[in-house]
Amino acid sequence: MRNKGYCFGALIGGVIVASTPAFADDPKDPDMQSAEAVERDREGVRQINLDMLAYVRERDARYAESWQAGQRAQEEYRYTQQRYQERLAEYEQERARYAEDRRRYEANMAQWRDNVAACRAGDREACN
Repeated sequence: MRNKGYCFGALIGGVIVASTPAFADDPKDPDMQSAEAVERDREGVRQINLDMLAYVRERDARYAESWQAGQRAQEEYRYTQQRYQERLAEYEQERARYAEDRRRYEANMAQWRDNVAACRAGDREACN
């Protein structure tokens, strides 16, 4: 039971410490009492900010390159799909044309066979 009380007390203590506001600059920090120390700290923060700005710009440039590559890929895909649809339409037209040609051929062959049969049966008009 004592351990539970100890753990609970530690938990409450941690919550209290964590809930206190944090200051970027501690006004009571003995190292920050001189103007020179404050300026040095300001320069350090400025350098951190500049480094972060350079990082963000570089990251955003990479994102922009990636975005542009994605846009190009989408445009290429749309073009490829459009070309595919055009070629598919051409194929369907050729297929329909072939089916019509084949139908005409079969009709002509049937007529020719009928003429051959009539010619062999003695119809001289069918022999032409």
